[in-house]
Amino acid sequence: MKRRLLSALHVAGLLLLLAMPVLAQPQGDLDRLLQQSLKAYGGEERLSRLSTLRAQGRITVKGQADAGRVERLFQAPDRLSSLTVYGAGTGEKRLLVKDRAWRNGQPASVPEHIAMSLQAARLRLPLLLKENRAHLIDQGLQEKGGRRFYGVTLPVSEGISLFVAIDAASGLILQTNGTLALADGTKAEFTTLYGDYRFIEGIAVALREDHYVQGAHTGTTVLEQVEINRPLPSGAFTP
Repeated sequence: MKRRLLSALHVAGLLLLLAMPVLAQPQGDLDRLLQQSLKAYGGEERLSRLSTLRAQGRITVKGQADAGRVERLFQAPDRLSSLTVYGAGTGEKRLLVKDRAWRNGQPASVPEHIAMSLQAARLRLPLLLKENRAHLIDQGLQEKGGRRFYGVTLPVSEGISLFVAIDAASGLILQTNGTLALADGTKAEFTTLYGDYRFIEGIAVALREDHYVQGAHTGTTVLEQVEINRPLPSGAFTP
């Protein structure tokens, strides 16, 4: 019962994160960084008007012989459909609708639900950081691989956090790390590296994502077409 309660709290925390109100904070280095990042992505006003996103592209996965096709449908703040299909007709569809999630038409497991909620949260960066300014942990200026970046951690709920690395020069997000504390005392870490940024409808979008689980590279997504604030297909979020 306790484990189920904690799992429910994890999901509830993510949902609260997606729609948390803005709180005024004193200006400082972190606030200037957030403003720089918002500007780099097209500005806070334009990001606030993002209501829908449709992205299509290809995905390569370690252990999969054939590249697959991927389609993401997003309706702010908490509806997400992620469809992946491979050449042999295999694949999966994951769906998030507010506080419910499915995988291939069946209720998703708690880890799958959390992963979908974190993906929806990442689609709202960097605006999500500004909206949750009061809860951010400033990790300061860091350097890795010759690149200087600011680290920011957003505690989501008990045992779940989202780390964001923001390029010190451009304000664009280089990397995110979603960390989940497991019942056995270990942690699961899901990392995404972002690259090949392009402006679409005035908003910066990363067309390349490299995915890692527990530090091991698991695949790459390359987006080929992105539509912003266009009508989504009927029934897009129906299991």
